[in-house]
Amino acid sequence: MKTRYLAGLMVVLLSWVTIPVKACCEGDPPGNPACYECRDGAWVLKAGAECGKDSDCPGKCHICVSCLCVNDDSKCNTNQCCIGGNCVDPICDNCHSVSEVLWECYHGKDDPNGTPCLRITCIQNVLNSATCDYKGPDWTCPKSRCDTTWVFPLQGEIIQTIHDSPCTGGTVNRQIWKSLYYGCTGCNLQPWQKSCEVFWCANNPIPDLGGPRGDKKKCGCY
Repeated sequence: MKTRYLAGLMVVLLSWVTIPVKACCEGDPPGNPACYECRDGAWVLKAGAECGKDSDCPGKCHICVSCLCVNDDSKCNTNQCCIGGNCVDPICDNCHSVSEVLWECYHGKDDPNGTPCLRITCIQNVLNSATCDYKGPDWTCPKSRCDTTWVFPLQGEIIQTIHDSPCTGGTVNRQIWKSLYYGCTGCNLQPWQKSCEVFWCANNPIPDLGGPRGDKKKCGCY
């Protein structure tokens, strides 16, 4: 009889005990799922070398990301700037070769705008050099990775040939033809102008006229 009484009492007492419910975390972890665990309804970083402060964001731990980067360039690739939580590319990069041909009705290099262009002679400009991409004066990262330098021994960036050929004429009105950029740690501008442009002239070169203009560039400074 006593045994039955004790068993009944235990059932009553257990009915009064509140068993705590383990809270679940809502949504996904705020960063790399492999570095988080749910504790008492909150996502927390796991302990361990692979889940330190730089793992508190998605993606590679060493890349600058919005929730970690506070203008720390060391979290970005070389020559990038960490600005506003983002890795920004340098103002100059991507060295590449450039080749183009431009025909002009003949005019002197010092002729002012409005000067008539000759109708009996043409200039053939053959550009063969290298340049890098320039992102503009408002670009936020001032670093450069132009990696464009001179060819030694020096050669002409443009080779001009003067042709004895009819041309449509016109007047001198100088405009930028090509803006070439070069430099290793910096980014320098070499502008080339054009005027009296025509589509094509007859191939009839005049010996001993024309020649090299500027200094040819190549990719690779190191």
